[in-house]
Amino acid sequence: MQKVNGHKTQHTEAPQSLLTIIRSRYLPYWPFFAGAVVAALIAAFLYLRYATPLYKISGVLLVQEATNGLGASDMLQSLDLMSGSKTVMENEIEILKSRTLTKEVVRNLNLYGEVIEKGKIRDVVLYKDSPVKFTFLEPESIQMASTGNWPFTYDPVQKRITIDGKKYPLNDTVQTRWGKMLIQAKARHTDTTAGYVLHIMNEKTWMQIILGTMKIMPAAKAGSVVDLEYTDEAPERGEDIVNELIRVYSQAAVEDKNRTSANTMRFVEERLRIVSTELGQAETEVEHFKNLPGHCGYQRTK
Repeated sequence: MQKVNGHKTQHTEAPQSLLTIIRSRYLPYWPFFAGAVVAALIAAFLYLRYATPLYKISGVLLVQEATNGLGASDMLQSLDLMSGSKTVMENEIEILKSRTLTKEVVRNLNLYGEVIEKGKIRDVVLYKDSPVKFTFLEPESIQMASTGNWPFTYDPVQKRITIDGKKYPLNDTVQTRWGKMLIQAKARHTDTTAGYVLHIMNEKTWMQIILGTMKIMPAAKAGSVVDLEYTDEAPERGEDIVNELIRVYSQAAVEDKNRTSANTMRFVEERLRIVSTELGQAETEVEHFKNLPGHCGYQRTK
């Protein structure tokens, strides 16, 4: 017999690099990745082209201190014995968020109607570039049913506009379904082929928009400065809203100080009048007592 010795041969594979593994696994799917990138670029282009841009407006305000002295409440607050009470900063932020100041901002800026220019791609709010300016003289007459978009045409030659099926002259006070209104022409080149829309909102709606959009927060944990942040599609209007809120807050603070000073002065004058009257009565009673019969004064004896 003949023996044959078998030999067993072992083959070891060379280690593959990470790049080789990734290429072997995902290279067959490159058309899908390329299509996803192209689709993402197209979606971003369409979004930037058709979406309405929003602008962020910021402001800084120094809040008014309620008192310059160290009162009992301040001492307790410094000892953290009144952790549940609000600080001066928190109170002033609540005042800035109050409906009273917001309502005054809406009325002072007359934000009830905004002119929108219809575009082929997207509509544009014409805040200061509007061909005409609508001033609502009776904003309380704006009913919810009469709000919304109202298309109008502007005739610069005849100096009139047509809205709600009626023609109104410019630079004159007219009576409309929204109350009395002053319509004024503005020095701006007007595209007669463009379509214009008057978007009307009542006071309550505007107050909800401002209160919901305006962000007011302390600039630092310990300090008296607050940051205001507002977002609007018309940057100039956003700046006017932030600046007007700061102005009406400062004016309200000055009026409050003047009112407090006047009340203090009135209280002091009233107390002085009462004290003077009491002193006069006391002097009269003393003189009357001295003049009584049988009154004996004090005498010195040696």
